Amino acid sequence: MVYCLRENDYLGENVMPLEAQLKAQFQSLSNLIRRDSIDLTTRSGSGHPTTCLSAADLMTWLFFREIRLDASNLDHPHADKYIFSKGHAAPLLYSLMYRLGYLEAAEMETFRKIGSRLEGHPTLRLPGVVAATGSLGQGLSIGVGMAEVYKREGRDQRVYVLLGDGEINEGQVWEAAMLAGSLKVDNLVAIVDRNKIQQSNFCDSIVNAEPLHDKFTAFGWEVARINGHDLDAVAEVFAQARSNRGKPFAIIADTEKGFPVSFLSGKLKRHGVALKADERDLAYGELPVGDDLDIAAFTVSKQNFAPLEKTAVKIDYLMNGSEFDASKEQAARAAYGDALKLMGGLSDKVWVVDGDVSNSTYSERFAQAYPDRHIECGIAEQNMISVGVGVAATGKVALANSFARFFERAFDQIEMGAYSQANLKVVGSHIGVSIGEDGASQMAMADCGFMRAIPGSVVLCPADYVSTFYLTREILNHDGFCYMRTFRGNRPVLYPIDESFPIGGCKVLKASDADKAVVVASGYVVHEALKAAEELAEKGLNLRVIDAYSLKPFPAEEIRQICEEVGGPAVFTLEDHYATGGVGDAVLEALNGSGIRVEKLAVTAFPESGKPEDLLAKYGVDAAALVKRVQEVLG
Repeated sequence: MVYCLRENDYLGENVMPLEAQLKAQFQSLSNLIRRDSIDLTTRSGSGHPTTCLSAADLMTWLFFREIRLDASNLDHPHADKYIFSKGHAAPLLYSLMYRLGYLEAAEMETFRKIGSRLEGHPTLRLPGVVAATGSLGQGLSIGVGMAEVYKREGRDQRVYVLLGDGEINEGQVWEAAMLAGSLKVDNLVAIVDRNKIQQSNFCDSIVNAEPLHDKFTAFGWEVARINGHDLDAVAEVFAQARSNRGKPFAIIADTEKGFPVSFLSGKLKRHGVALKADERDLAYGELPVGDDLDIAAFTVSKQNFAPLEKTAVKIDYLMNGSEFDASKEQAARAAYGDALKLMGGLSDKVWVVDGDVSNSTYSERFAQAYPDRHIECGIAEQNMISVGVGVAATGKVALANSFARFFERAFDQIEMGAYSQANLKVVGSHIGVSIGEDGASQMAMADCGFMRAIPGSVVLCPADYVSTFYLTREILNHDGFCYMRTFRGNRPVLYPIDESFPIGGCKVLKASDADKAVVVASGYVVHEALKAAEELAEKGLNLRVIDAYSLKPFPAEEIRQICEEVGGPAVFTLEDHYATGGVGDAVLEALNGSGIRVEKLAVTAFPESGKPEDLLAKYGVDAAALVKRVQEVLG
């Protein structure tokens, strides 16, 4: 039976009391974990000890008695998973790992030092961490993605997410809660550490989160509210969560920040303040640990799962001409949808998350073919990205789709996903002013700059159906974060069906021995560059046209060699993007120190509604604008 309780009502008399010796062991171990958390932060001189103390009873029972961990491999894919969404409680996690035997005492002394796996907030440098946390509000979404994969695949695994009560100010938490309820993700457990203090003030004086029980219930969760320091209630509520079926389970645990240390408990000014050595010693005096504590006997969470071999996605599909009509103009988004559907049938590791525009991005073609590997997240792009990170954390290749413009609001989630080493592919359609009448709010104008800034990212901008099709294959095969932008309008096919498009490459589409200058373009406006080159050729000015489909890694050496070979007073770049962060800047970086001038043609103002061809002309990124600039420079 699950007790759904409100306000300050607790499980109380409904709780089966723990056996006295077990309870004493539990209390001693919780206090030992608290001591370790305090010691870590005192030694480093920084950190958040009081947020660790409030959640210590909850997490001690979970990690030693409830969750199923592999005895030797915290990353084992069949073990239960945990996410410290309140990442500043990292010392608590490290203390748990230490007492479970996964960390050595010497490593505990490296907390927050350069080169240490024990960073200020959890990262994947530490085994068992499925995603980097600390940017608040994202952990529950990640948990939804992981738990939904496990549920659909019939795997007996649970996902536990620890949240702070200040953290639930974040709207993404409620996007995740709403989606979890809709999906009935009943192997997901959210633990809200309701310690009532956040950084600057008491939580409810900033944003009143109550009634928390009613909110989670309204979103389709089973909810239990407990006193998070009542050891009997803690044990009981996790047993209830384990037996829960049909709904995600939320534990709202009323706690005190700094509990049970008298000079810390409930003290606002102690948030994020490490104790001095003498304060640490005083705190230890209020955290008794019995001499008879037997951690090994108390621990029942460790199991021995069968070893599994990790397999990578490798798709070698080559087009045979049946995929499309090469005589017709095609949109890049259509090529992506076709490739995704076809290649999704070649690997069951391919999963897709969407944000209510799959009929525009054409990812609906995958959704219709493989509904069991498709998660519709609704109009909630930040949540969608983090759900995708969760899907990827289960060993899948996760593709997230929306208008490229809407991914700009989720840049934090995208960056955190890349930081988490997620095998996440973000595919944004409706790029630049070429989308036309819908206007600036729908146009991705700064996306390349955002995505190129991420360390290790792959950023692609194909120019036709064939290149989009094959670059979809490339991102599926690439292990790591990729971003690909696809355009809305139809454009002619530029390449034969046996062309290859390696990540980090480019294509020379037009060249002659009489070339006077080079133009580097990407995406939709590659076709404008070709038009301009044809017009200029009739006037005796030959251009070498490069399709820079890989914006990162950028083929810098190849483009530099071409530019030096052709010579001329300048190199021209053309892009349907703002002037910062895209093709123009990539070429500038490639030619740094060469003395070659770069003439950038890009959008330099907020665009408006209009026909695509009119907007390309108005903002100076069409063939006519390029012809004019080349003539001005070359004379």
